[in-house]
Amino acid sequence: MTQFFKFSAVLICIVFFASCGEEDIAPEEDIVIDNNGNNPSDGDGGGAVDGAESTYFPIAAGNTWVYEGDISYTFTLKDEFEEIEGKEYQIAESVSKENGATQISYVREENGSVFTRTKVPLSNDMINFEILKSSAGIGDEWQSSIEVNSFSNAIYRLKLVAKDASRTVNDIVYKDIIAIEMATFLSIPQFEIDKNGNLIEGPTIERELTRQITYYAKNVGMIEQTSDTEGLNIHLVSKKLN
Repeated sequence: MTQFFKFSAVLICIVFFASCGEEDIAPEEDIVIDNNGNNPSDGDGGGAVDGAESTYFPIAAGNTWVYEGDISYTFTLKDEFEEIEGKEYQIAESVSKENGATQISYVREENGSVFTRTKVPLSNDMINFEILKSSAGIGDEWQSSIEVNSFSNAIYRLKLVAKDASRTVNDIVYKDIIAIEMATFLSIPQFEIDKNGNLIEGPTIERELTRQITYYAKNVGMIEQTSDTEGLNIHLVSKKLN
């Protein structure tokens, strides 16, 4: 996997949150949630994610998160804005700690849901993601897609797999966790030869490329991303939030 693919794929699931001050996060009581999003102590978990009042995704200029793992980078929300397709987005900057490479993405919040525009592997275009769907309950799914070429599309399917859980990351215990699974597929049409020898488009197949789970802590932000794909595993080491 190329460095660009690693860096870009991780950015897909980055979102923004606020509390106060610069700190390493203090431990809390542990309730384990595993890499599959299972929390044995959780109840039915059927309720939707909190809306606009939630502190999972407040946005503030100057907020910075530092991540390490398969790649290491610093993510900062800037005091700059851009209107895109009639919507105002705040600009975010990710800087690789390994080689200093910088990537710009865009974020906005609407009715408690968080949307981001970012460049992704497989395409040179920006894609819109609804990273957190405020109305989602456990098991609910939503998706985004982008054209790769004239024949195929990349499809990103997201699903809320856990909420009201806790998780230990980098020896720190976080409470009030939600977990979102994202599976990436490549949609490819098949071609056939008809009885006249003409090439015609047949059924479309989907090939799964990656599957990852991203964990978010209330009042903290994204704390960890796990995947069986090399290059997509990262965890939070520090934050500065306003």
